[in-house]
Formats: sequence, C-alpha cells, structure tokens
Amino acid sequence: KSNEVAHSDLRYKGIAGSSGVAIGTAVVVYPPADLNAIPDRVTDDSDQEILEFRMALEGARKDIRQASSRLSQHLSSDERALFDVYLKMLDDNTIAIEVENKIKAGNWAQGALRQVFLAHIAQFNMMDDPYLRERASDVRDLGCRILSHLQESSPNAANRFSEPAIVIGEELTASMLGEIPLDMIKGLVSVRGSGNSHVAILARAMGIPTVMGAMDLPYAQLDKKSMIIDGYTGRI
Repeated sequence: KSNEVAHSDLRYKGIAGSSGVAIGTAVVVYPPADLNAIPDRVTDDSDQEILEFRMALEGARKDIRQASSRLSQHLSSDERALFDVYLKMLDDNTIAIEVENKIKAGNWAQGALRQVFLAHIAQFNMMDDPYLRERASDVRDLGCRILSHLQESSPNAANRFSEPAIVIGEELTASMLGEIPLDMIKGLVSVRGSGNSHVAILARAMGIPTVMGAMDLPYAQLDKKSMIIDGYTGRI
C-alpha cells in the first residue's frame, strides 16, 4: 500500500552466548573511559598523581563490590567468584606498583595507567588459551574503570533505562552488567567476546538471552532501534 513506509529488515550473525529469544528496543552502553585515547603528559607533582591514582583504585574496588552484591542473589558461588577475580586484579600490587613507578618516572597518572594496562592487555591477547585471552577484556574493563575515577566521571549506566531493553555494547563486561537493574535487561549483545566471556557466563546463569561476537553489527547506530535477538543461534 502506498501509505506504508518501505523498510528492510537487517540481519546479523554472532555467536550463541546464552539461550532464549528477546524482542525489544536497544540501548547502547559504553565503557566509562577510553584508555587508548590518553596521551603521555609530564607531571611535576608525582606524589599528588600517586594519591589520585590510589583514590581511583579504591573507587573502582567500590564499583566492583557494589556490582557483585547487586547480582549476588542471582548467581552461584562459582559465578560470584568472577567478581573476586576482578577484585584480586585490583588488589594485585604488581600492577599498582608498575603504575606508581611510571608516575615516579614523570608520567601523569592517566598516562601511566594507560601504559601499564595496555601492556597487560597485549600479554593476555597473545595467549593461546581462549579462556585466558578473554581475560584481556576484564583487564581493559578494570583499566577503564580506574581511568573513569581519575577523570571524576563516575560511570552510571542505570539512568539510561526507562523500560526493559536489549543491551548492546562493543564489549559488554561483568561490571557493566552489574550497573544495570536486572529487570531492565531483556537481552544482551556484545560485538566482541565469546561464550567464554564473563558476561556470557553470567547471562547463562541468569537466563538472559545473549549474542556474543557480532562483529559486523553497526552497534553505534542502534540506540533505540527495535530488534529481535536469538540466543540459540546467535542471530540478530
């Protein structure tokens, strides 16, 4: 009929992450800060930069503890342990000492953070074991989270949800999931990642239909678009 708007359905393929079908509106979420965008910058007050880094580290710990307690009633102890992995990384003094050494050598806190975290991410990315390779995403998430506290723009995805939605991100992470009220999540789509990703493991535990590894998805243009995801076959 002439008064109908012509439109075509767009179809994309990813990897089945968690079974189930979800129909809804997309909300695109993104990490609080971008490590790759940070330049090196000379500091003349290393002590102040170290102090700010330590406060940011504590802020990130608080985020993870809150995410963990918000999701804990839906998860088994094994799945809760995924958040303990995050906290262990934050408590691992070797990373903190590396960052502080780079600050002492003259880089500002954000530049030092970028140098150390990108080096660790690269190490994980080179590993043969697919489970360990997935940990690169966790390390990046933590680095971004600490960075967001350094930038004082504390992440809060929750206020973007007025109705249950299909949550899409370039790389969804466990801590992002912990910031969104569960009754607002109909389904999940992550452009990067696999069935080994923490977020896929958590989605299966909570019965949320999920598609991972949807590499061709033009996710940046999908905010507020209507979509159907099939977590059995990985189709969008």
